[in-house]
Amino acid sequence: MMKLDINVLPNLWPDEKPGLDFDSHGWFSHDRVFEKIFTKDVKNVCELGSWLGSSTRFILDCAPNCHLYSIDHWSDDIKDYGNGKKALPSDPGIEKISTLWNQFLANCWDYRERLHPIRMYTNEGLKTLGEFDIQMGVVYIDASHSYENVYADISDSLRNWPDAKIIGDDYSWDTVRKAVHDYADRNSFDVEVSPSKCWILNKKK
Repeated sequence: MMKLDINVLPNLWPDEKPGLDFDSHGWFSHDRVFEKIFTKDVKNVCELGSWLGSSTRFILDCAPNCHLYSIDHWSDDIKDYGNGKKALPSDPGIEKISTLWNQFLANCWDYRERLHPIRMYTNEGLKTLGEFDIQMGVVYIDASHSYENVYADISDSLRNWPDAKIIGDDYSWDTVRKAVHDYADRNSFDVEVSPSKCWILNKKK
């Protein structure tokens, strides 16, 4: 199949910055393993799950020469949240979804030359991005934490980019941990875990 030129990818940035103050909300925490993976030599990164852009901005700061393709639905529908369960109005952060997309754009405005938001569910976004002529050096997975979705995000990412480094967050979640190890066991990977529960898939030698 002929690959598309990446310049055809739709530009979702508006002409003017949304009029929202910076919002630092998020669950991303600094991990030193990122500084070893996201370096000045990394050219292309795919991020699955961005929320308000805490991890997005961190990756772009660590890898100053990279272009980051962020896939997230940024939905304003509560049904799109819950990590495999029914989301509740009392869930942390759920009150932000009505302005989530515009807040992400406002928070990440200064990175727009290197940041390419793809407003889709991860399965759709990965299928779309895989049609373009681009190779990812790293894929960071932190979208839905259900077993099925984590497993699918790993599988779809490696189907697109077999040589990409696959890393993710929240290894402490039972569903995430099981999906990571099941995929690793079935596909000849070792799982490396950092002190702050970031996980990395390494091909077995």
